[in-house]
Amino acid sequence: MACDIRKSLVKPLLIMGVFFLWGGVISMGGEGIVVVDSTGETLRFSKPPLTIVSLNPDFTGNIIALGVGDRLVGITDYCRYQDDLTAPERLGGLWQPNLERIVALKPELVLATREGNNPGIISTLRRLDIPVFVSGQSSSFQNYFELLRKLGYILGREKEAGRLITEFKDRLNRIRHAASDRPLVTVFLQVGVKPLVTINKETLIGEMIEIAGGDNIAADLSSRYPSISRERV
Repeated sequence: MACDIRKSLVKPLLIMGVFFLWGGVISMGGEGIVVVDSTGETLRFSKPPLTIVSLNPDFTGNIIALGVGDRLVGITDYCRYQDDLTAPERLGGLWQPNLERIVALKPELVLATREGNNPGIISTLRRLDIPVFVSGQSSSFQNYFELLRKLGYILGREKEAGRLITEFKDRLNRIRHAASDRPLVTVFLQVGVKPLVTINKETLIGEMIEIAGGDNIAADLSSRYPSISRERV
């Protein structure tokens, strides 16, 4: 049963991504959609963007989950798409995507992250007047829910975002309840090889391990993604 509980977290992970991302402030009024991202950049839209480039697999998964995957015109080589035959254009890696191809696609919105994307690419796109929304790091489900709600506002999918958040919270509560009367399971999650890298409790996946009844051996290490010795493991 403990294994089943942990497996039930896999599907939500595909929707939200392991390291999802904290956005900014958003408001809607007479001036349309106004968004302030994690870098302090203000973006304004008269209507929800219809052509989007996603430079992060997490954003790609969330756009698809919100039911607007058809708005994606470009994604990275690391992004999953439900049908390779109808997938948006592949633009290369996370750090060095094909800048010329992004510009040629003329997206109404580019989605990027502070931790995973090249700030030089982001700056260049902004100089070319291409709107780029940049999200920062997230360390909790609450941060993730807030960002998903903001993404729903930007894309005109508020109801869908609210539904996803409700479903996800219900799933988390069921998992937390099911795991509450079971012994803790010692967990080591490897995210890097050379050096050996793991995650602490100040990460989204760290919170997930705790909810599912896991005892993360690196929970109290100071770095979010600390190196760890094989001897300690």
